[in-house]
Amino acid sequence: MEKEKAQSGKGTQAQRKNTQKIVLFVCTGNSCRSIIAEGLLKKMLSEKEVKKYSKYKIISAGTHTAEGFPPVHLTQKIMTERDIDVSSCRSNRLTKETVNKADLVLVMTQKHKDEVSCIYPERAEKIFLLKEFAGIKNKNLDIVDPIGLSYDAYKYCLEEIEKCLRKVIKKIE
Repeated sequence: MEKEKAQSGKGTQAQRKNTQKIVLFVCTGNSCRSIIAEGLLKKMLSEKEVKKYSKYKIISAGTHTAEGFPPVHLTQKIMTERDIDVSSCRSNRLTKETVNKADLVLVMTQKHKDEVSCIYPERAEKIFLLKEFAGIKNKNLDIVDPIGLSYDAYKYCLEEIEKCLRKVIKKIE
């Protein structure tokens, strides 16, 4: 039973030792930024090497979302333009279990980092701003939420996340 839990990624980190590493992306609604990051990283890793890709499980969640909603239309549109289908993704609410499973938690804003670190202080050392973990040196390390904004805002968000993920891949390999 313990072996099955570890293999499925549902056990604790200790139980999953020598199995997949879980990377968790967190934003507010789990309908834009974290879905973009999840989809992009999955694609980027799959293009590297099958062996490297299988080392990671990429998931996402929202701090203030309801369960089961699809990504917003513009998220789906810009991802489809990159040959990434996120139409079957559904929003997930951030839970203690999800945070505990994760080996790395990458959040989109300082507000997310503060909130998640406050709620889960025992995991604070694994929680980073996406730009911070990528080593981006900017005054503002937030990835702006494009919800309700134009197509160009979504495209800019995707490009910003993609730039960070190129650096993240180098760090986690």
